[in-house]
Formats: sequence, structure tokens, C-alpha cells
Amino acid sequence: MFGSVMLEVAIGLAFIYILLSLLCSSLNEMIAGFFNLRSKNLLTALNQLLTNEAKPAENSAAATLISKVTSHPFISALKQPPVRFFGKQRDEKVPNYIPPHTFAVTLLDTIGARGGDGKMKTVTSIRSLINKEENEHLKRSLLPLLDNAGDDLEKIQSNIEAWFDTSMGRASGWYRRQSQMIILLVAAVVVTSMNIDTIHIAHVLWHDSGVRTALVAQAEQLAKSDKDALTKDQNYKEVVEKIEGLSLPLGWDSESVTKFWQNREDAKGDEESRLWAVLVKITGLLITILAISMGAPFWFDLLNKLVDLRSVGKRPSSVAGAPGREGNAQKPPLAE
Repeated sequence: MFGSVMLEVAIGLAFIYILLSLLCSSLNEMIAGFFNLRSKNLLTALNQLLTNEAKPAENSAAATLISKVTSHPFISALKQPPVRFFGKQRDEKVPNYIPPHTFAVTLLDTIGARGGDGKMKTVTSIRSLINKEENEHLKRSLLPLLDNAGDDLEKIQSNIEAWFDTSMGRASGWYRRQSQMIILLVAAVVVTSMNIDTIHIAHVLWHDSGVRTALVAQAEQLAKSDKDALTKDQNYKEVVEKIEGLSLPLGWDSESVTKFWQNREDAKGDEESRLWAVLVKITGLLITILAISMGAPFWFDLLNKLVDLRSVGKRPSSVAGAPGREGNAQKPPLAE
């Protein structure tokens, strides 16, 4: 019984962490979209790739090169339509994503490696164009790629694609770290404002079998859903409604606030007891924040393992007619 209750509490907490992680991820996507974080991250990556500078000085050769690449029709076609916020029109400088093939074709076109007929020039001509580049970083980057390709024009383009793809892999790492910090901040605001205290919730689930049973049932239903669909197709409002529908002590009210300072059933209300109550509350909130930062996919996988463990731990139902009057299986007759 003890182990069963503990397992159900763990399932309930994992279910809550999934919903909260989805909520914070949705808010993170809204923030990223509003501030064009993906576009800005890609622009920084392009600057580093082509000029070895996070932000080239205005009117410099590096800035001119970046402007030519980002304003190329192949790149411009990938941008989202301009969005108007608070009466001002906002237009991203680069799209959120550039395919490696598109970048390679754009860069070769920018340095003049294609003739007026759209065909690639000779390797000798391309080498001459690269040597004329004012941007020393671009020159040092492209010449080894050209040497590696030999006389194969197609390999020149594929080498540039691989070069770009490697750089975008690093840029994705930058964005993930940035998103992780934003999610932590969002989680801190959500958890604090909604008073989502893991310690208090675990206490409620442990002692209230009705709330625990209802939460476990929802968790088992959620565990049957598709993981990719769960983490990608969640609507912000739907997640909020699910959280609000939980029969849990969420949110601040006069009772939850004054509990910090009022006498408790097991304490005399002295200063040490009040301080302990505050520390427990802060610890419960911090546990929730850190749990959310681990992400919905992590908790979804753990939830499935816990649900499977609970299913294995259930006693098999007796077959009708097999048990005896007292519920015990009848013994076979002894052989004479």
C-alpha cells in the first residue's frame, strides 16, 4: 500500500510537470516569435561564419557582404511577411531557417561564381574571384574548400553546404542555451505567481486519495498520447485550461499567504517555526522551477515508465469460477 501510494504521487507530480513544461514552452515560443530570436540568432551565426564578427561595423566590407547575402532573392523569399506591433511594422533581416543548399547557391552567386547564363564559372575563375575578396576571413574559409574540391564544381557547392551546416549546428546550440535561460525565467514567474509548490502538492496527493486517483487517471490517459504531438501541437490556452482544471491547491489567497505567519497545528508560531515555513515554501517552489526546466519530453518518458511500473505492480484479477468460496484457488485432488 505504501509503495503504491508513493508511485501514484510520483505519477501525479510527473503529470503536473509535463503540463507546466508545455505551458512554459508555449510562452517561450511566443517570446521568441515576438522578439524574432531565431532570426537574430541566425543573423549572428551568419556574421560569425562569413566575417568572424558577431556584428560587423556599419559600411565595412563585412557589413556589405552580409547585406548582399541576406538581401539575395533566394534568402528574401524565405522571410516571413512583415508584422505590425503597436502601430510599427517589424521586418526580420533574415528568415528563421536557411537550407544549406540555398545558402551555398546564394554565396556563390554573391561572389560572382555564376555567369549571366546561370552556369558555374571555371574553378580558376572562382579562385580569382575569391582572392579579390576584401573580407580576409571569407577568403581564408573558402580557399581550402575550393582546394578540397579540385576541379569538381559540384563538390565546391557541397563543401560550402557542409561548412554552413556545421556552423548552423553550433548556432542551434546557442539558441538552445538561450531558450533554456528564458524557460527558467518564465518558469520562475509562472510557478511563483501560481504558487505551484511541489512539497505542498505532494503532501495533498499523499493524503487525499480522491485527488490522487483523479490525477493518476488523467496521467495514464496522457501517457497513451504521441510524444511528438504532445510536445509540438499544444496550444497555450488548452494547457492553461488543463492546469486550471486540476483539483490542486494552486494560486495565492489570503489563507496561503498568512500561513507563513499564523500559528500552525504542529507549531507554536514562534519566529523559528515561521522561518522554517518560509524555507519549506521557497524550496517547494524551487523544486518545481528546476523540474520544469528539464522539459516535457523528459517527464513524458518518465511518466510512461512510472505508469508501466504501476501496471506491472497491480494484482491480476481472479478468473471467474476458479476461486473457491473463500476466494482461494481450489487445490487439485491428490493422486491415489
